Amino acid sequence: MFGRWTVSLALVAALGMPAAAEKQYGPGVSDTEIKIGNTMPYSGPASSYGTLGKAAAAYFAMVNDEGGINGRSGARASFL
Repeated sequence: MFGRWTVSLALVAALGMPAAAEKQYGPGVSDTEIKIGNTMPYSGPASSYGTLGKAAAAYFAMVNDEGGINGRSGARASFL
């Protein structure tokens, strides 16, 4: 009986190892960069709310200038 448990445990450990070694990120994320986006009204009747988007972009620029998050920088924002 001890032999069966040993073989079963070794099999489970061997099958679980490759899954733990693989890095899987969602869209927009890599080892060095995180892409962040937003949708804001920069023109038209609601353009006064565009200030919030510019403030958020300035905040993320500050975070990037200080080294990013866990060594990852975000994409720089650009405005038209």
